[in-house]
Amino acid sequence: MKLQDRNLSINLDGADVALLQRELRQINFTIPDDEARRSFFGRETLQAVQEFQKQHQLEPSGVVDEQTAAAINAEVDAQAPRVVRGTVTNGDGRPVADVIVRAFDKDLRSEELLGQVTTRKDGRYEIKYTAQQFARAEKNSADLIVRVLNREEKVLLATDIIFNAEPLETIDLILDNLSDGVSEYERYLGEIRSIRDEAVLTSLNEEDVRFIAGETGINELHVAYLATAHQYTQTTKINSEAFYGLFRQNLPTNLPALLMKPTAVLRRALESSIEEKIIPLAVQKNLDRIVTAIQGQANERLLRNPDGQDTVPRLLSTAGLSQAEQETFLASYLNHTGSVEELWRSFESTPLAAKVKPLQATLQLGLITQNNAPLLEVLQTKNVRSIRDVARFDRKELQQLLLNSEAALKAIPAGESEETNEQKVARYVNGIYEVLEITVPTAFVRAAFEKSSDPARLDVARVLSNAPDFELRDNNIEKFLAENPQALEGIADPKPVTNQLKALQRVMRITPRFEEMDALMSAGLNSAADIVSLSPAAFVEQFGNQFGDATQAQYSYGNRAFS
Repeated sequence: MKLQDRNLSINLDGADVALLQRELRQINFTIPDDEARRSFFGRETLQAVQEFQKQHQLEPSGVVDEQTAAAINAEVDAQAPRVVRGTVTNGDGRPVADVIVRAFDKDLRSEELLGQVTTRKDGRYEIKYTAQQFARAEKNSADLIVRVLNREEKVLLATDIIFNAEPLETIDLILDNLSDGVSEYERYLGEIRSIRDEAVLTSLNEEDVRFIAGETGINELHVAYLATAHQYTQTTKINSEAFYGLFRQNLPTNLPALLMKPTAVLRRALESSIEEKIIPLAVQKNLDRIVTAIQGQANERLLRNPDGQDTVPRLLSTAGLSQAEQETFLASYLNHTGSVEELWRSFESTPLAAKVKPLQATLQLGLITQNNAPLLEVLQTKNVRSIRDVARFDRKELQQLLLNSEAALKAIPAGESEETNEQKVARYVNGIYEVLEITVPTAFVRAAFEKSSDPARLDVARVLSNAPDFELRDNNIEKFLAENPQALEGIADPKPVTNQLKALQRVMRITPRFEEMDALMSAGLNSAADIVSLSPAAFVEQFGNQFGDATQAQYSYGNRAFS
Protein backbone atom coordinates (compact mmCIF):
# COMPACT_ATOMS: atom_id res chain seq x y z
CA MET A 1 0.00 0.00 0.00
CA LYS A 2 1.00 3.63 -0.48
CA LEU A 3 -0.03 6.35 1.95
CA GLN A 4 -2.03 9.15 0.35
CA ASP A 5 -0.63 12.26 2.06
CA ARG A 6 -1.71 11.10 5.50
CA ASN A 7 -1.00 8.53 8.15
CA LEU A 8 -3.85 6.16 8.97
CA SER A 9 -5.24 5.94 12.49
CA ILE A 10 -8.37 5.27 14.54
CA ASN A 11 -11.72 6.67 13.34
CA LEU A 12 -10.51 7.49 9.80
CA ASP A 13 -12.21 6.10 6.69
CA GLY A 14 -11.72 6.14 2.92
CA ALA A 15 -10.15 4.20 0.03
CA ASP A 16 -6.72 4.15 1.65
CA VAL A 17 -8.21 2.52 4.77
CA ALA A 18 -9.95 -0.06 2.56
CA LEU A 19 -6.58 -0.89 0.93
CA LEU A 20 -4.97 -1.24 4.36
CA GLN A 21 -7.70 -3.63 5.49
CA ARG A 22 -7.42 -5.76 2.32
CA GLU A 23 -3.67 -6.13 2.77
CA LEU A 24 -3.99 -6.94 6.48
CA ARG A 25 -6.46 -9.69 5.58
CA GLN A 26 -4.07 -10.92 2.87
CA ILE A 27 -1.37 -11.46 5.50
CA ASN A 28 -3.80 -13.33 7.77
CA PHE A 29 -5.05 -10.62 10.17
CA THR A 30 -8.75 -10.50 11.04
CA ILE A 31 -10.75 -7.42 10.00
CA PRO A 32 -14.48 -7.56 10.82
CA ASP A 33 -16.94 -7.19 7.95
CA ASP A 34 -18.72 -4.18 9.45
CA GLU A 35 -15.45 -2.15 9.48
CA ALA A 36 -14.41 -3.42 6.03
CA ARG A 37 -17.80 -2.57 4.43
CA ARG A 38 -17.54 1.06 5.64
CA SER A 39 -13.77 1.29 4.96
CA PHE A 40 -13.60 2.43 8.60
CA PHE A 41 -10.48 2.32 10.82
CA GLY A 42 -12.18 0.94 13.94
CA ARG A 43 -11.05 -0.86 17.07
CA GLU A 44 -10.45 -4.23 15.34
CA THR A 45 -8.38 -2.61 12.60
CA LEU A 46 -6.41 -0.79 15.30
CA GLN A 47 -5.69 -4.06 17.12
CA ALA A 48 -4.55 -5.68 13.86
CA VAL A 49 -2.14 -2.82 13.13
CA GLN A 50 -0.73 -2.93 16.66
CA GLU A 51 -0.22 -6.71 16.49
CA PHE A 52 1.56 -6.37 13.15
CA GLN A 53 3.85 -3.67 14.56
CA LYS A 54 4.75 -5.88 17.53
CA GLN A 55 5.60 -8.83 15.23
CA HIS A 56 7.95 -6.60 13.23
CA GLN A 57 9.64 -4.86 16.15
CA LEU A 58 7.91 -1.54 15.46
CA GLU A 59 6.41 0.79 18.09
CA PRO A 60 2.81 -0.49 18.61
CA SER A 61 1.25 2.92 18.19
CA GLY A 62 -1.62 1.70 16.04
CA VAL A 63 -0.76 4.47 13.53
CA VAL A 64 0.15 3.41 9.99
CA ASP A 65 3.05 5.67 9.06
CA GLU A 66 5.62 5.30 6.26
CA GLN A 67 7.67 2.74 8.22
CA THR A 68 4.64 0.55 9.05
CA ALA A 69 3.27 0.86 5.48
CA ALA A 70 6.62 -0.28 4.05
CA ALA A 71 6.66 -3.29 6.39
CA ILE A 72 3.11 -4.24 5.40
CA ASN A 73 4.06 -3.97 1.70
CA ALA A 74 7.06 -6.22 2.23
CA GLU A 75 4.94 -8.83 4.01
CA VAL A 76 2.29 -8.75 1.25
CA ASP A 77 4.97 -9.13 -1.40
CA ALA A 78 6.45 -12.10 0.47
CA GLN A 79 3.11 -13.92 0.45
CA ALA A 80 2.11 -13.01 -3.09
CA PRO A 81 2.44 -15.98 -5.47
CA ARG A 82 5.37 -15.89 -7.84
CA VAL A 83 5.43 -18.01 -10.96
CA VAL A 84 7.98 -19.70 -13.17
CA ARG A 85 6.42 -21.29 -16.23
CA GLY A 86 7.20 -22.38 -19.75
CA THR A 87 7.24 -25.33 -22.15
CA VAL A 88 9.47 -28.39 -22.33
CA THR A 89 10.11 -29.57 -25.89
CA ASN A 90 12.36 -32.01 -27.66
CA GLY A 91 15.03 -30.81 -30.04
CA ASP A 92 12.62 -31.31 -32.95
CA GLY A 93 9.99 -29.07 -31.33
CA ARG A 94 7.71 -31.85 -30.08
CA PRO A 95 6.24 -31.18 -26.61
CA VAL A 96 7.53 -33.48 -23.90
CA ALA A 97 4.84 -34.71 -21.50
CA ASP A 98 5.13 -36.36 -18.11
CA VAL A 99 8.63 -35.21 -17.17
CA ILE A 100 9.32 -33.60 -13.80
CA VAL A 101 10.21 -29.89 -13.59
CA ARG A 102 11.65 -28.52 -10.34
CA ALA A 103 12.46 -24.91 -9.40
CA PHE A 104 15.09 -24.06 -6.77
CA ASP A 105 16.30 -20.91 -5.04
CA LYS A 106 20.12 -21.01 -5.12
CA ASP A 107 22.31 -19.61 -2.33
CA LEU A 108 26.07 -19.69 -2.02
CA ARG A 109 26.27 -23.10 -0.34
CA SER A 110 22.73 -24.47 -0.53
CA GLU A 111 19.53 -24.48 -2.52
CA GLU A 112 15.87 -24.52 -1.51
CA LEU A 113 13.19 -26.40 -3.46
CA LEU A 114 10.47 -23.91 -4.41
CA GLY A 115 8.15 -26.38 -6.09
CA GLN A 116 7.78 -29.12 -8.70
CA VAL A 117 5.22 -30.17 -11.29
CA THR A 118 4.88 -32.71 -14.10
CA THR A 119 4.56 -31.38 -17.65
CA ARG A 120 1.16 -31.62 -19.30
CA LYS A 121 0.47 -33.27 -22.64
CA ASP A 122 1.39 -30.03 -24.43
CA GLY A 123 4.72 -29.89 -22.58
CA ARG A 124 3.69 -26.90 -20.43
CA TYR A 125 4.55 -26.44 -16.77
CA GLU A 126 3.84 -23.79 -14.11
CA ILE A 127 5.37 -23.64 -10.62
CA LYS A 128 4.06 -21.20 -8.03
CA TYR A 129 6.06 -20.14 -4.97
CA THR A 130 6.25 -17.23 -2.53
CA ALA A 131 9.02 -14.98 -1.23
CA GLN A 132 8.56 -16.55 2.19
CA GLN A 133 10.28 -19.66 0.87
CA PHE A 134 13.55 -17.78 0.54
CA ALA A 135 12.98 -14.94 3.05
CA ARG A 136 15.53 -16.31 5.49
CA ALA A 137 18.19 -15.49 2.95
CA GLU A 138 17.13 -11.85 3.27
CA LYS A 139 16.47 -11.51 -0.44
CA ASN A 140 13.66 -9.77 -2.27
CA SER A 141 13.70 -12.21 -5.19
CA ALA A 142 14.81 -15.75 -5.90
CA ASP A 143 17.98 -16.78 -7.69
CA LEU A 144 16.32 -19.46 -9.79
CA ILE A 145 17.54 -22.79 -11.14
CA VAL A 146 15.08 -24.96 -13.09
CA ARG A 147 15.77 -28.65 -13.67
CA VAL A 148 14.00 -31.28 -15.81
CA LEU A 149 14.05 -34.91 -14.67
CA ASN A 150 12.68 -38.17 -16.04
CA ARG A 151 10.53 -40.56 -13.99
CA GLU A 152 13.66 -42.22 -12.59
CA GLU A 153 14.66 -38.72 -11.39
CA LYS A 154 17.65 -38.54 -13.68
CA VAL A 155 18.38 -34.89 -14.53
CA LEU A 156 17.86 -34.29 -18.26
CA LEU A 157 18.48 -30.53 -18.23
CA ALA A 158 19.36 -27.77 -15.74
CA THR A 159 19.32 -24.03 -16.41
CA ASP A 160 21.99 -21.57 -15.39
CA ILE A 161 21.19 -19.45 -12.31
CA ILE A 162 18.66 -16.73 -13.07
CA PHE A 163 19.64 -14.03 -10.58
CA ASN A 164 16.95 -11.77 -9.09
CA ALA A 165 14.12 -13.59 -10.84
CA GLU A 166 11.07 -11.56 -11.73
CA PRO A 167 7.74 -12.40 -10.03
CA LEU A 168 6.73 -13.95 -13.36
CA GLU A 169 9.49 -15.78 -15.23
CA THR A 170 8.93 -17.66 -18.48
CA ILE A 171 11.61 -20.28 -19.10
CA ASP A 172 11.21 -22.57 -22.13
CA LEU A 173 13.35 -25.70 -21.96
CA ILE A 174 14.64 -27.64 -24.95
CA LEU A 175 15.87 -31.18 -24.37
CA ASP A 176 18.27 -31.56 -27.27
CA ASN A 177 19.50 -34.85 -25.85
CA LEU A 178 16.10 -36.37 -25.18
CA SER A 179 16.33 -38.73 -28.13
CA ASP A 180 19.54 -40.11 -26.64
CA GLY A 181 17.88 -41.18 -23.41
CA VAL A 182 14.11 -41.58 -23.86
CA SER A 183 12.63 -44.07 -26.30
CA GLU A 184 9.49 -43.63 -28.37
CA TYR A 185 7.77 -46.16 -26.10
CA GLU A 186 8.61 -44.14 -22.96
CA ARG A 187 7.68 -40.84 -24.59
CA TYR A 188 4.31 -42.19 -25.72
CA LEU A 189 3.53 -43.60 -22.27
CA GLY A 190 4.38 -40.23 -20.75
CA GLU A 191 1.99 -38.47 -23.10
CA ILE A 192 -0.76 -41.00 -22.36
CA ARG A 193 -0.23 -40.70 -18.59
CA SER A 194 -0.88 -36.97 -18.88
CA ILE A 195 -4.52 -37.70 -19.84
CA ARG A 196 -5.23 -41.26 -18.67
CA ASP A 197 -3.89 -43.80 -16.21
CA GLU A 198 -1.49 -46.21 -17.96
CA ALA A 199 -3.60 -49.14 -16.73
CA VAL A 200 -6.34 -48.28 -19.26
CA LEU A 201 -4.11 -49.60 -22.03
CA THR A 202 -5.12 -53.15 -21.11
CA SER A 203 -8.78 -52.50 -21.96
CA LEU A 204 -8.91 -49.94 -24.78
CA ASN A 205 -11.56 -50.19 -27.47
CA GLU A 206 -11.42 -48.52 -30.91
CA GLU A 207 -13.09 -45.36 -29.63
CA ASP A 208 -10.54 -45.10 -26.79
CA VAL A 209 -7.67 -45.50 -29.27
CA ARG A 210 -9.03 -42.67 -31.42
CA PHE A 211 -9.54 -40.44 -28.35
CA ILE A 212 -5.99 -40.95 -27.06
CA ALA A 213 -4.54 -40.42 -30.54
CA GLY A 214 -6.53 -37.18 -30.90
CA GLU A 215 -5.54 -35.88 -27.48
CA THR A 216 -1.83 -36.72 -27.68
CA GLY A 217 -1.05 -36.56 -31.39
CA ILE A 218 0.27 -40.15 -31.31
CA ASN A 219 -0.55 -42.12 -34.44
CA GLU A 220 -3.61 -44.37 -33.94
CA LEU A 221 -1.71 -47.44 -35.12
CA HIS A 222 0.97 -46.88 -32.49
CA VAL A 223 -1.65 -46.41 -29.75
CA ALA A 224 -3.20 -49.72 -30.84
CA TYR A 225 0.26 -51.36 -30.68
CA LEU A 226 0.73 -50.04 -27.13
CA ALA A 227 -2.68 -51.35 -26.10
CA THR A 228 -2.09 -54.80 -27.61
CA ALA A 229 1.38 -54.96 -26.03
CA HIS A 230 -0.04 -54.25 -22.57
CA GLN A 231 -2.83 -56.80 -23.07
CA TYR A 232 -0.32 -59.51 -24.03
CA THR A 233 1.82 -58.64 -21.03
CA GLN A 234 -1.13 -59.43 -18.77
CA THR A 235 -1.47 -62.95 -20.17
CA THR A 236 2.20 -63.80 -20.85
CA LYS A 237 4.12 -61.76 -18.22
CA ILE A 238 6.52 -60.70 -20.98
CA ASN A 239 7.47 -56.99 -20.96
CA SER A 240 5.13 -54.75 -22.97
CA GLU A 241 8.19 -52.91 -24.33
CA ALA A 242 9.22 -56.11 -26.09
CA PHE A 243 5.86 -56.64 -27.75
CA TYR A 244 5.72 -52.98 -28.83
CA GLY A 245 9.21 -53.25 -30.34
CA LEU A 246 8.21 -56.36 -32.29
CA PHE A 247 5.02 -54.76 -33.62
CA ARG A 248 6.93 -51.63 -34.72
CA GLN A 249 9.14 -53.84 -36.89
CA ASN A 250 5.99 -55.10 -38.66
CA LEU A 251 5.84 -58.46 -36.93
CA PRO A 252 2.33 -59.84 -36.33
CA THR A 253 0.13 -58.41 -33.60
CA ASN A 254 -1.73 -61.72 -33.59
CA LEU A 255 -0.07 -63.72 -30.77
CA PRO A 256 -0.18 -67.21 -32.34
CA ALA A 257 1.27 -65.78 -35.57
CA LEU A 258 3.97 -63.98 -33.60
CA LEU A 259 4.89 -67.18 -31.75
CA MET A 260 5.53 -68.88 -35.08
CA LYS A 261 8.34 -66.48 -35.96
CA PRO A 262 11.90 -67.88 -35.66
CA THR A 263 13.87 -66.68 -32.65
CA ALA A 264 16.43 -65.07 -34.94
CA VAL A 265 13.67 -62.92 -36.48
CA LEU A 266 12.39 -61.91 -33.04
CA ARG A 267 15.88 -61.00 -31.87
CA ARG A 268 16.65 -58.92 -34.97
CA ALA A 269 13.36 -57.06 -34.63
CA LEU A 270 14.03 -56.21 -30.98
CA GLU A 271 17.58 -55.13 -31.76
CA SER A 272 16.30 -52.86 -34.54
CA SER A 273 13.73 -51.28 -32.24
CA ILE A 274 16.43 -50.63 -29.63
CA GLU A 275 18.80 -49.15 -32.22
CA GLU A 276 16.04 -46.91 -33.60
CA LYS A 277 15.21 -45.76 -30.02
CA ILE A 278 11.69 -47.15 -30.32
CA ILE A 279 12.03 -49.12 -27.07
CA PRO A 280 14.31 -48.51 -24.06
CA LEU A 281 17.98 -49.45 -24.21
CA ALA A 282 17.44 -51.46 -21.02
CA VAL A 283 15.66 -54.14 -23.10
CA GLN A 284 19.07 -55.04 -24.57
CA LYS A 285 20.15 -56.60 -21.25
CA ASN A 286 17.08 -58.87 -21.25
CA LEU A 287 17.05 -59.95 -24.90
CA ASP A 288 17.88 -63.58 -24.19
CA ARG A 289 15.28 -63.80 -21.43
CA ILE A 290 12.59 -62.18 -23.61
CA VAL A 291 13.22 -64.40 -26.63
CA THR A 292 13.28 -67.46 -24.37
CA ALA A 293 10.00 -66.37 -22.75
CA ILE A 294 8.30 -65.98 -26.15
CA GLN A 295 9.64 -69.39 -27.12
CA GLY A 296 8.24 -70.72 -23.84
CA GLN A 297 4.79 -69.41 -24.75
CA ALA A 298 4.91 -71.47 -27.97
CA ASN A 299 6.07 -74.51 -25.98
CA GLU A 300 3.25 -74.10 -23.47
CA ARG A 301 0.67 -73.89 -26.25
CA LEU A 302 2.10 -77.00 -27.88
CA LEU A 303 1.48 -79.03 -24.73
CA ARG A 304 -2.10 -77.86 -24.19
CA ASN A 305 -4.71 -80.61 -24.09
CA PRO A 306 -7.97 -78.98 -25.25
CA ASP A 307 -10.19 -82.04 -25.61
CA GLY A 308 -9.09 -83.91 -22.47
CA GLN A 309 -7.50 -86.68 -24.55
CA ASP A 310 -3.90 -87.54 -25.42
CA THR A 311 -3.53 -84.57 -27.75
CA VAL A 312 0.26 -84.38 -28.01
CA PRO A 313 0.76 -88.09 -28.86
CA ARG A 314 -2.00 -87.79 -31.50
CA LEU A 315 -0.24 -84.77 -33.01
CA LEU A 316 3.08 -86.57 -33.09
CA SER A 317 1.43 -89.64 -34.63
CA THR A 318 0.07 -87.39 -37.37
CA ALA A 319 3.69 -86.44 -38.14
CA GLY A 320 4.55 -90.12 -38.55
CA LEU A 321 6.40 -90.70 -35.27
CA SER A 322 6.27 -94.12 -33.63
CA GLN A 323 5.68 -94.36 -29.89
CA ALA A 324 9.42 -94.75 -29.23
CA GLU A 325 10.19 -91.75 -31.45
CA GLN A 326 7.54 -89.71 -29.64
CA GLU A 327 9.14 -90.49 -26.29
CA THR A 328 12.58 -89.52 -27.63
CA PHE A 329 11.30 -86.26 -29.08
CA LEU A 330 9.32 -85.22 -25.99
CA ALA A 331 12.25 -85.95 -23.67
CA SER A 332 14.55 -83.79 -25.81
CA TYR A 333 11.91 -81.09 -26.23
CA LEU A 334 11.09 -80.73 -22.54
CA ASN A 335 14.73 -80.80 -21.40
CA HIS A 336 16.10 -78.44 -24.04
CA THR A 337 17.22 -75.01 -22.76
CA GLY A 338 18.53 -73.39 -25.95
CA SER A 339 16.72 -71.90 -28.94
CA VAL A 340 14.17 -73.76 -31.07
CA GLU A 341 16.60 -73.72 -33.98
CA GLU A 342 19.23 -75.41 -31.82
CA LEU A 343 16.69 -78.05 -30.81
CA TRP A 344 15.96 -78.97 -34.41
CA ARG A 345 19.67 -79.05 -35.27
CA SER A 346 20.24 -81.45 -32.38
CA PHE A 347 18.11 -84.06 -34.19
CA GLU A 348 20.22 -83.97 -37.39
CA SER A 349 22.53 -86.74 -36.19
CA THR A 350 19.77 -88.89 -34.68
CA PRO A 351 17.25 -91.37 -36.14
CA LEU A 352 14.71 -88.53 -36.02
CA ALA A 353 16.58 -86.55 -38.71
CA ALA A 354 14.21 -87.65 -41.50
CA LYS A 355 11.16 -86.74 -39.37
CA VAL A 356 12.20 -83.16 -38.55
CA LYS A 357 10.48 -81.47 -41.48
CA PRO A 358 7.08 -83.21 -41.16
CA LEU A 359 7.28 -82.79 -37.40
CA GLN A 360 7.87 -79.02 -37.72
CA ALA A 361 4.93 -78.74 -40.13
CA THR A 362 2.64 -80.71 -37.82
CA LEU A 363 3.55 -78.64 -34.77
CA GLN A 364 2.82 -75.46 -36.73
CA LEU A 365 -0.57 -76.90 -37.66
CA GLY A 366 -1.11 -77.70 -34.00
CA LEU A 367 -0.28 -74.13 -33.00
CA ILE A 368 -2.74 -72.49 -35.41
CA THR A 369 -5.53 -74.99 -34.64
CA GLN A 370 -4.96 -74.81 -30.85
CA ASN A 371 -3.93 -78.47 -30.86
CA ASN A 372 -7.09 -79.78 -32.45
CA ALA A 373 -5.67 -83.26 -33.18
CA PRO A 374 -8.93 -84.62 -34.65
CA LEU A 375 -9.00 -81.75 -37.16
CA LEU A 376 -5.39 -82.46 -38.14
CA GLU A 377 -6.31 -86.09 -38.73
CA VAL A 378 -9.17 -84.99 -40.99
CA LEU A 379 -6.90 -82.57 -42.86
CA GLN A 380 -4.33 -85.31 -43.36
CA THR A 381 -6.93 -87.27 -45.35
CA LYS A 382 -7.22 -84.18 -47.58
CA ASN A 383 -3.45 -84.21 -48.23
CA VAL A 384 -2.79 -81.25 -45.92
CA ARG A 385 0.79 -81.53 -44.66
CA SER A 386 1.58 -77.92 -43.69
CA ILE A 387 -0.08 -74.63 -42.81
CA ARG A 388 0.43 -73.50 -46.42
CA ASP A 389 -1.78 -76.35 -47.62
CA VAL A 390 -4.71 -75.04 -45.55
CA ALA A 391 -4.84 -71.98 -47.84
CA ARG A 392 -6.22 -74.24 -50.59
CA PHE A 393 -9.53 -74.38 -48.70
CA ASP A 394 -11.88 -71.46 -48.45
CA ARG A 395 -13.43 -70.74 -45.07
CA LYS A 396 -16.72 -72.47 -45.83
CA GLU A 397 -14.95 -75.67 -46.88
CA LEU A 398 -12.98 -75.79 -43.64
CA GLN A 399 -16.09 -75.01 -41.62
CA GLN A 400 -17.90 -77.93 -43.25
CA LEU A 401 -15.02 -80.32 -42.46
CA LEU A 402 -15.33 -79.34 -38.80
CA LEU A 403 -19.12 -79.69 -38.73
CA ASN A 404 -18.77 -83.17 -40.22
CA SER A 405 -16.34 -84.30 -37.48
CA GLU A 406 -17.82 -84.63 -33.99
CA ALA A 407 -14.36 -85.07 -32.44
CA ALA A 408 -12.90 -82.02 -34.19
CA LEU A 409 -15.95 -79.97 -33.23
CA LYS A 410 -15.62 -81.04 -29.58
CA ALA A 411 -11.93 -80.02 -29.54
CA ILE A 412 -12.71 -76.37 -30.42
CA PRO A 413 -12.11 -74.19 -27.34
CA ALA A 414 -15.30 -72.68 -25.94
CA GLY A 415 -16.09 -69.04 -26.65
CA GLU A 416 -16.92 -66.30 -24.17
CA SER A 417 -20.66 -66.61 -24.75
CA GLU A 418 -23.16 -69.30 -25.66
CA GLU A 419 -23.13 -70.15 -29.38
CA THR A 420 -24.47 -72.65 -31.88
CA ASN A 421 -22.17 -75.17 -33.54
CA GLU A 422 -22.21 -73.06 -36.70
CA GLN A 423 -21.25 -69.91 -34.78
CA LYS A 424 -18.57 -71.78 -32.87
CA VAL A 425 -17.05 -73.17 -36.07
CA ALA A 426 -17.20 -69.79 -37.86
CA ARG A 427 -15.39 -68.08 -34.95
CA TYR A 428 -12.76 -70.80 -34.81
CA VAL A 429 -12.10 -70.85 -38.57
CA ASN A 430 -11.88 -67.05 -38.71
CA GLY A 431 -9.21 -67.24 -36.00
CA ILE A 432 -7.23 -69.82 -38.00
CA TYR A 433 -7.37 -67.76 -41.18
CA GLU A 434 -6.40 -64.59 -39.35
CA VAL A 435 -3.15 -66.28 -38.28
CA LEU A 436 -2.54 -67.89 -41.67
CA GLU A 437 -3.06 -64.68 -43.67
CA ILE A 438 -0.44 -62.97 -41.54
CA THR A 439 1.99 -65.90 -41.37
CA VAL A 440 1.92 -67.32 -44.92
CA PRO A 441 0.20 -64.72 -47.14
CA THR A 442 1.96 -66.04 -50.26
CA ALA A 443 0.06 -69.34 -49.93
CA PHE A 444 -3.24 -67.46 -50.40
CA VAL A 445 -1.88 -65.64 -53.47
CA ARG A 446 -0.85 -68.97 -54.98
CA ALA A 447 -4.21 -70.61 -54.19
CA ALA A 448 -6.16 -67.74 -55.78
CA PHE A 449 -3.92 -67.43 -58.85
CA GLU A 450 -4.09 -71.17 -59.55
CA LYS A 451 -7.86 -70.74 -60.02
CA SER A 452 -7.41 -67.77 -62.39
CA SER A 453 -7.79 -67.81 -66.18
CA ASP A 454 -5.35 -64.88 -66.55
CA PRO A 455 -2.07 -66.18 -68.11
CA ALA A 456 0.01 -63.65 -66.12
CA ARG A 457 -1.48 -64.85 -62.87
CA LEU A 458 -1.05 -68.48 -63.84
CA ASP A 459 2.66 -67.80 -64.46
CA VAL A 460 2.98 -66.33 -60.94
CA ALA A 461 1.20 -69.40 -59.53
CA ARG A 462 3.64 -71.66 -61.40
CA VAL A 463 6.65 -69.84 -59.89
CA LEU A 464 5.16 -70.12 -56.40
CA SER A 465 4.40 -73.81 -56.99
CA ASN A 466 8.00 -74.40 -58.10
CA ALA A 467 9.19 -72.75 -54.84
CA PRO A 468 6.55 -73.83 -52.29
CA ASP A 469 8.44 -72.49 -49.24
CA PHE A 470 9.15 -69.07 -50.77
CA GLU A 471 7.57 -66.22 -48.80
CA LEU A 472 7.03 -63.29 -51.13
CA ARG A 473 6.79 -60.62 -48.43
CA ASP A 474 10.14 -61.35 -46.78
CA ASN A 475 12.63 -61.97 -49.59
CA ASN A 476 14.52 -60.08 -52.29
CA ILE A 477 12.83 -61.38 -55.43
CA GLU A 478 15.65 -60.95 -57.94
CA LYS A 479 18.18 -62.48 -55.56
CA PHE A 480 15.88 -65.42 -54.84
CA LEU A 481 15.24 -66.12 -58.52
CA ALA A 482 18.96 -65.88 -59.31
CA GLU A 483 19.80 -68.36 -56.55
CA ASN A 484 16.85 -70.65 -57.34
CA PRO A 485 16.54 -70.85 -61.16
CA GLN A 486 14.23 -73.88 -60.85
CA ALA A 487 11.51 -71.47 -59.68
CA LEU A 488 11.24 -70.16 -63.28
CA GLU A 489 10.86 -73.59 -64.89
CA GLY A 490 8.02 -73.50 -67.43
CA ILE A 491 8.06 -69.67 -67.66
CA ALA A 492 8.64 -68.46 -71.24
CA ASP A 493 9.50 -64.83 -70.35
CA PRO A 494 10.76 -64.24 -66.77
CA LYS A 495 10.61 -60.42 -66.93
CA PRO A 496 6.79 -59.91 -66.78
CA VAL A 497 6.38 -62.48 -64.01
CA THR A 498 9.25 -60.90 -62.04
CA ASN A 499 7.59 -57.49 -62.31
CA GLN A 500 4.28 -59.00 -61.21
CA LEU A 501 5.96 -60.61 -58.19
CA LYS A 502 7.50 -57.26 -57.22
CA ALA A 503 4.14 -55.50 -57.46
CA LEU A 504 2.55 -58.21 -55.30
CA GLN A 505 5.34 -57.85 -52.76
CA ARG A 506 4.88 -54.09 -52.48
CA VAL A 507 1.14 -54.45 -51.86
CA MET A 508 1.61 -57.43 -49.52
CA ARG A 509 3.76 -55.24 -47.28
CA ILE A 510 0.77 -52.91 -46.91
CA THR A 511 -1.76 -55.66 -46.19
CA PRO A 512 -1.16 -59.45 -46.14
CA ARG A 513 -4.79 -60.38 -46.87
CA PHE A 514 -5.29 -61.46 -50.47
CA GLU A 515 -8.78 -59.97 -50.88
CA GLU A 516 -7.46 -56.57 -49.84
CA MET A 517 -4.33 -56.92 -51.99
CA ASP A 518 -6.52 -57.78 -54.97
CA ALA A 519 -8.77 -54.77 -54.38
CA LEU A 520 -5.79 -52.40 -54.28
CA MET A 521 -4.12 -53.83 -57.39
CA SER A 522 -7.42 -53.86 -59.32
CA ALA A 523 -7.66 -50.12 -58.59
CA GLY A 524 -4.14 -49.57 -59.92
CA LEU A 525 -2.59 -49.04 -56.47
CA ASN A 526 0.57 -51.12 -56.65
CA SER A 527 2.71 -49.45 -53.98
CA ALA A 528 2.70 -47.28 -50.88
CA ALA A 529 3.50 -44.30 -53.12
CA ASP A 530 0.28 -44.92 -55.07
CA ILE A 531 -1.74 -45.14 -51.86
CA VAL A 532 -0.30 -41.91 -50.44
CA SER A 533 -1.72 -40.10 -53.48
CA LEU A 534 -5.14 -40.61 -51.83
CA SER A 535 -6.19 -38.84 -48.66
CA PRO A 536 -7.11 -41.09 -45.68
CA ALA A 537 -10.78 -40.17 -46.12
CA ALA A 538 -10.75 -40.98 -49.85
CA PHE A 539 -8.97 -44.28 -49.19
CA VAL A 540 -11.51 -45.33 -46.56
CA GLU A 541 -14.44 -44.30 -48.77
CA GLN A 542 -13.12 -46.29 -51.74
CA PHE A 543 -11.91 -49.41 -49.92
CA GLY A 544 -13.92 -49.58 -46.68
CA ASN A 545 -16.21 -52.34 -48.02
CA GLN A 546 -13.42 -54.43 -49.55
CA PHE A 547 -11.40 -54.22 -46.32
CA GLY A 548 -14.33 -55.34 -44.19
CA ASP A 549 -14.99 -51.96 -42.59
CA ALA A 550 -13.67 -48.42 -42.30
CA THR A 551 -11.51 -49.27 -39.28
CA GLN A 552 -9.59 -51.98 -41.14
CA ALA A 553 -9.14 -49.65 -44.12
CA GLN A 554 -7.79 -46.93 -41.81
CA TYR A 555 -5.41 -49.47 -40.26
CA SER A 556 -4.03 -50.49 -43.66
CA TYR A 557 -3.67 -46.86 -44.74
CA GLY A 558 -1.87 -46.15 -41.44
CA ASN A 559 0.35 -49.20 -41.89
CA ARG A 560 1.44 -47.76 -45.19
CA ALA A 561 2.16 -44.35 -43.70
CA PHE A 562 3.59 -45.09 -40.28
CA SER A 563 5.17 -48.53 -40.20
